[in-house]
Amino acid sequence: MVGRLFSAKIENKTRVGVTVEVSYAAITGDATATLIQNIQPESSHSFAAKKADNDSQMYISKINVNDGQKRDNTFSGPFVDQDKDKKVIVIVESENSKDFEIQK
Repeated sequence: MVGRLFSAKIENKTRVGVTVEVSYAAITGDATATLIQNIQPESSHSFAAKKADNDSQMYISKINVNDGQKRDNTFSGPFVDQDKDKKVIVIVESENSKDFEIQK
């Protein structure tokens, strides 16, 4: 079974400030929502659980991370193997510092 992640704490472990865009999708219906937050190096932000207008619980469908320069990466779910209320997701720079990655 593929899981859904309902909220996440995003930690920025890079050397630069990043803009994180978290996209949510409703479990039932076609509602979507997007939250955007700037996160400074060695800081974090919690993206809370959301509900759609029809009261359907929403899950995180993708996370976009960019630095306003040349690096822009989108990570698509699933982020968990089974449904989970919250997870810490750590953003790091790739070995060559050309991209962002989710720390394993």
